[in-house]
Amino acid sequence: MANEDQFEVLKRFLAAFLRAGGTIEQAAFLAADSDLMRRVVDIAAQVPARMPMTSTSVVTTGPAAVVETVEHLVPADLPTWRTVRRGVYKTSDAYFSAMHTRGYLYGPHLVLILREASWSQDEGDESLVKLPDRSLGFTSPYTLDELLAAAAKIGLHPLDTDVGAGLREQYSDQLSTEWLVVAMLPVMVGDNRSVFTITKCRGKMWLNTEHGELPGGRFGPDHVWVFSRRDPLAQG
Repeated sequence: MANEDQFEVLKRFLAAFLRAGGTIEQAAFLAADSDLMRRVVDIAAQVPARMPMTSTSVVTTGPAAVVETVEHLVPADLPTWRTVRRGVYKTSDAYFSAMHTRGYLYGPHLVLILREASWSQDEGDESLVKLPDRSLGFTSPYTLDELLAAAAKIGLHPLDTDVGAGLREQYSDQLSTEWLVVAMLPVMVGDNRSVFTITKCRGKMWLNTEHGELPGGRFGPDHVWVFSRRDPLAQG
């Protein structure tokens, strides 16, 4: 059997294993002697562990994750990834000072963007969810508007500009292998509708922007996005 055929069989096996109550950790133990199975498990591990996997899951072809269409995602089953404190920085100057104190970096074009942003004066906790785009059903290029519309169906919302920036300053334990994109209303960088990226590169924490790597500002699958549980329209 060819490797890609084996890969498809193993993906289906893993989906069934998880539906039966198995965990990613157990699957990883079983995969210890199989390079191909470890590859399947590593990909599946990018999907939040508590996300239900059902027999109607969409299995893509080739080396891609077992993903579900958005109708099968249950908001209560999406684990909170971390909590960010909003309202800590009352002004952009306070934010820049906090970033400089930590030695964190940001693209120079962000200075004007953050100076023009609204900064919350009221402090509070905001729960965030980290979710791969494939878990929202995207297996081909998509726009930011399409992403936000799909997320809204399961109760996930864009972060305010100051909260997205604040996540960078407060996320001190990021791994160098992680590249996160902030789901937010776009900021303009030149003529491009852009969103924040939160990365660690060569030991340095960065806040930067991305506008989609494909023509038309479209994002290719395999981005990991950060959403908020807080609905700005429901706030008093």
